[in-house]
Amino acid sequence: TCKRGSVGYRLLEEADKTTNSDYTPDAFLDALAAPTATPGGGSAAALAGALAAALSQMVAGVTVGKKKYADVQDQAESVLSWATMLRAQLSAAIQNDAAAFESLMAAFSPARCV
Repeated sequence: TCKRGSVGYRLLEEADKTTNSDYTPDAFLDALAAPTATPGGGSAAALAGALAAALSQMVAGVTVGKKKYADVQDQAESVLSWATMLRAQLSAAIQNDAAAFESLMAAFSPARCV
């Protein structure tokens, strides 16, 4: 477990918030803006990718099943499937990047988390 106040402890607190209905984008942005090592650039990049995938899902979702887009149904369904999978992977990467960096920091400073 991580000591209260350590980067690892704060990361675990943030991870707990993601299962809460109270979690907001501002909570992630606040964590990103904090003067701590995690979350960092990798998590931010994963979030940007997940947002792009979600927008792709939206566009494909409003296209699938519409008569006027009948000629691109196969492509829209493919994009919808791909974007859904990509969004899930990138969403997981947001947490995984921070956790991996925290593990690296713990390896260099074993006293931080015991």
